[in-house]
Amino acid sequence: MIDQIIWISQEEYDGFRLIEYKDHTYNFVDKDLKILTKDKFKKAKNFENEFAGVQFEDETWNFIDKEGKILSKENFLYVYDFENGFARVEFEDETWNFIDKNSNFLLKKNACDIIHLNDYSYPEENIEHFVYKVIYNDNEIVFVDEKYNIYRKEEK
Repeated sequence: MIDQIIWISQEEYDGFRLIEYKDHTYNFVDKDLKILTKDKFKKAKNFENEFAGVQFEDETWNFIDKEGKILSKENFLYVYDFENGFARVEFEDETWNFIDKNSNFLLKKNACDIIHLNDYSYPEENIEHFVYKVIYNDNEIVFVDEKYNIYRKEEK
């Protein structure tokens, strides 16, 4: 399969480089150009914090580890990179949660939105030490800090 590669990333992430095959699918190689898995992916993100997000032919996403093993039994509509042991994931029903490296979910119920507070400005709220604002379908709001501790806060 090495002869089918048309592109290799110049950057190495967590010991792996992203590669593209002639059929425009993706995989990873290590420093010795050993291919990580026999699977090919429709899209792939770089390895970050021991995992890489990968998209399958059915358009769903999951994570693979450095041995090429899939993280979760459940596939997702979209995934974000791992930060401090957790990654944001979007489910097929467009709800959200955080998943850890053992495939456990942080929130007891899925949220209708998870907002990364660095992406937005909320001057009316005292949220300096929070990283995420989580909004549930019943309008309950919680905040998550950089260590993924959950804090409840009533909206005014």
